[in-house]
Amino acid sequence: MKIDITKQHRESKEFSYSIKREDADVVFSGKYKKDGQFLVVDGILEGNIQVVCDLSDQEFFDHINEEINVKFISGVYNGFDQKYDIIEIDGDLVDLNSFLEEEIESFKLGFHRKEDNFKEKEF
Repeated sequence: MKIDITKQHRESKEFSYSIKREDADVVFSGKYKKDGQFLVVDGILEGNIQVVCDLSDQEFFDHINEEINVKFISGVYNGFDQKYDIIEIDGDLVDLNSFLEEEIESFKLGFHRKEDNFKEKEF
């Protein structure tokens, strides 16, 4: 799904985008709108992603349920936002597929523990 950042989206529009593959089954849903030079996206990323346990090296599916608040802008932006991550893009299209793929890979890089293999006292 691609959203043109130059079009006026003053009213919030709902979206739902999913990826289903062998190592991930996730849904990214929420709302987006145009706010000045930004495309503002507020949503939830939820599903299961195959990861490696950092303690046992076993693969397993870990659940993700993460609130996503981002502002996309075409070109370079020099600023900061307390609530939103700012993502600079080349061109005028926000590609939610690429964004979601990057979020999946980022989640895989985090710390994961397959809880049923370890007791709390082992830590």
